[in-house]
Amino acid sequence: MQPPVHPGRTPEQITPSQRRHVHQAKVLRGMASTAQIVVMIALFVLWKECGIGFWDSLQLCLVIGVGIYLVLFGAAAIVLVVSGLEPVALLVGPVIRVVSLVIYATLRYGQNDRSFKSLMIVFVLYIVAWFMVRRIERHARRRFGW
Repeated sequence: MQPPVHPGRTPEQITPSQRRHVHQAKVLRGMASTAQIVVMIALFVLWKECGIGFWDSLQLCLVIGVGIYLVLFGAAAIVLVVSGLEPVALLVGPVIRVVSLVIYATLRYGQNDRSFKSLMIVFVLYIVAWFMVRRIERHARRRFGW
């Protein structure tokens, strides 16, 4: 991943601490990718060894896997924002995605709503959030010259 650079800066002008933050963000993103493999193994173990139904195991692993993925990618975004390599507006995406996942998990597990309606509510929230985030990110990138 090429580190983002503020307008008027060359990659050589990035400080060593900013390079360290870019490396930390890469490690967090790599952990997020590796966690997906672990979640797939957990799905198989829950289904075959623990006797939990396939669809229940799939939903549980989906929520946990997406949650881990979003938290680690969100942490990587926070590291890049704190180091000054990305604008704060780019944090909106991970935050909105985590909120939509929390809403689904609350409906599914907290309210014990197993209906298709809870899945559709979150799907609509996720799509609306995706469009909003794309617009915010596009505006932030244009404003900062990326």
